Amino acid sequence: KMACSEWLATQKLIHDDTPHPGADFPSWGDALRAVGAPETRESGLHINSTSAVILSALSGRGVAIVRNALVKQLIETGQLVHLHPDHRWPLRWSYYLVTPQQHVMRDEVKIFHDWLLQDVVSDRS
Repeated sequence: KMACSEWLATQKLIHDDTPHPGADFPSWGDALRAVGAPETRESGLHINSTSAVILSALSGRGVAIVRNALVKQLIETGQLVHLHPDHRWPLRWSYYLVTPQQHVMRDEVKIFHDWLLQDVVSDRS
């Protein structure tokens, strides 16, 4: 029986060529090394739209590296499978919650702010 890491090296790899400046987004070389898979000589499929990368993986065109937040529901419903859940590549992007000054004290802004912080904290654990 072939190990998952060996199997991975035989698959069509979908490369997300969307620019991710400053994010430290992993390449397929990084990912293959991290899981102990042999390097692949296959050029794979290069797509410069993250949503198109996800659609390609959904339609069975290959294996993709995507941010968990973008495919969490697809994994939960079984439409996609997280192949290496033990390996994580935290990105270095920062996100900012912005609102006009006059809305800062509105209840819905505070509720959303608190929910967002709770969701981020629970996602890290």
